[in-house]
Amino acid sequence: MSWIYDLPDGRKACIYTERHRILLHTFSSRNAGASAVLKEDCRSELSCLMFYGTIYFAYADTEGGIVFDGIGSGSEIRVRPSGEISGLRLAAAAGSVCVFFMTKDPDTGWSRLNVWEPYESGNPRIVREEKRSFQYCILQLDNTILAVLYRGRKILSACIWIGGEFQDAVTLEQNERAERLLAELELERQTAREEKELYEKEISYVKQKYDELAEYAAKLQRAVKQWREQYMEEIDI
Repeated sequence: MSWIYDLPDGRKACIYTERHRILLHTFSSRNAGASAVLKEDCRSELSCLMFYGTIYFAYADTEGGIVFDGIGSGSEIRVRPSGEISGLRLAAAAGSVCVFFMTKDPDTGWSRLNVWEPYESGNPRIVREEKRSFQYCILQLDNTILAVLYRGRKILSACIWIGGEFQDAVTLEQNERAERLLAELELERQTAREEKELYEKEISYVKQKYDELAEYAAKLQRAVKQWREQYMEEIDI
């Protein structure tokens, strides 16, 4: 997997992996450029992000930890969470770069979504913990983050970054309540459609009877007229 970014000087930068190495290749439209080795202990999960002109990257190292670094931003930062790391992603919110990743509790086997802010003090924090496995995706919304947690096709919750913490924007309970309300609304619509069809049938029946009566009245008027024309003339004679 590779990431390509536009640099302020007009060049392009490509970050990619080659076995356990992470390499940076810069190039322009005029020359092929050059490559440099950034790291040599990458196991997997490389994720990159350009934030305010700096390229940041994080990955799971060969020792089971997470390494965070930025090109030209100073020294690397390392942390070793408990459990196997997967699904590592970078995102930025409120002027800070965050590292998201999944782990499984080594004792209980519960699945966890964690967030780590390398430039803030402290260890990774648990965003969500579930007994069953689940997945997540990160949506970058300007300068905030929306994390959507799901299992299969069902959304468990959507968390938005507010005041340095994640708060549930949509919970499973709210999602189920919304589904119930939609079902009730659809039932009401179906009932309204059935009532409308019934009214239309009644109106059609009344109109049909009215037309029949109108036709009968017209025939009766014609018969009366014919009778008057025939018999009234005979009486006059």
